[in-house]
Formats: sequence, C-alpha cells, structure tokens
Amino acid sequence: MIVKSFADEVITFVENLTDNDWTKISDWEKWSVGVTARHVGAGHFAISKIPQKKIAVAEKRIRNYFKQKDLK
Repeated sequence: MIVKSFADEVITFVENLTDNDWTKISDWEKWSVGVTARHVGAGHFAISKIPQKKIAVAEKRIRNYFKQKDLK
C-alpha cells in the first residue's frame, strides 16, 4: 500500500533525525524539519480516516497514471 510505505519511510526518517537536523530550515518553504514532519503527520492522520476502499481506488488510479505516463 502506497500510503503505508510512505508513512513508514517518513517515520524512519524522523526517528533518525538529530536535534540539529530537527531545527534546520528548508530553503523552499522556510519551514523547520520539525514543522514539516508535523504537517506531513497531520495529513497522514487525515488520510487514515478515509475508508480503506477509497484509498485502494486512489492508489490504483495513481499506479495507472504512472504506467500511462511511462508509455509516452
């Protein structure tokens, strides 16, 4: 499942941050890594409230989109 694997990667990334890494500011958004992690986490929490069937349909559409894009 795409959402689950992404969440696992984010959790692993965040767990391995140093205190210094946690406070670094991104050049593009001007957010700290900690604020960005919270933002991603809040979005993931919202997604987790969506019924699994809807997530599965969305993932299928995403896969199909990229397959079609690769063919072009």
